[in-house]
Amino acid sequence: MAALLVLGALILLHAGYSSYEYHAFVKTKGTFVPTEIILEVVIGLVIINFGALFSIKSKPRLGITHDKVVQPPSNFLMPIDLSEASTVVNSLGVTDYEELETRRDFVDVKKKRKEYAEWLAKQEA
Repeated sequence: MAALLVLGALILLHAGYSSYEYHAFVKTKGTFVPTEIILEVVIGLVIINFGALFSIKSKPRLGITHDKVVQPPSNFLMPIDLSEASTVVNSLGVTDYEELETRRDFVDVKKKRKEYAEWLAKQEA
């Protein structure tokens, strides 16, 4: 897919250079850009758009409450099904009350310190 982006960019660069050379050649006449250059620009833009569309992929995410990587249900973007979206969000450890449960006032500092100390002990061992 990146090849399409590179190919489209090269075509656009060539079209720009061709337009520059054409205008340098006919500075004295009031002519328009040739059809070939316009067609080259359009083809380059279409190829870049296809490359950009094909490069969009869903990426795996790391869960909030666990250390598991959650794979997306599909590789490419699809219409959102609410029940499926809720399942994916819940598998990440996010709940409807996430904003309330993760406020600083409700964080168990002693528990977090203990978790950090255990993690640090593992790193040093």
